[in-house]
Amino acid sequence: MSYRGIAQFKCDGCKVVESDDIELPSDNVRPVTPTSWLRVEATEQQADLEVMTIRHYCPNCAPMIESYLRGRLQ
Repeated sequence: MSYRGIAQFKCDGCKVVESDDIELPSDNVRPVTPTSWLRVEATEQQADLEVMTIRHYCPNCAPMIESYLRGRLQ
């Protein structure tokens, strides 16, 4: 069975910028983040569960988030 889907990303930083339409190939489980967008994955232990959070940042917000994350790692 084959399908064709379209998706968009919305920035988790500014909450304003949306990506262009992204085609979802039938053999791909999730959409691929657009070029120049930043994808940040974080895991947190809550009771017996490991919860994964995924956030996406537009090209305008990405440099600020990268800078912030670099500062936290040092």
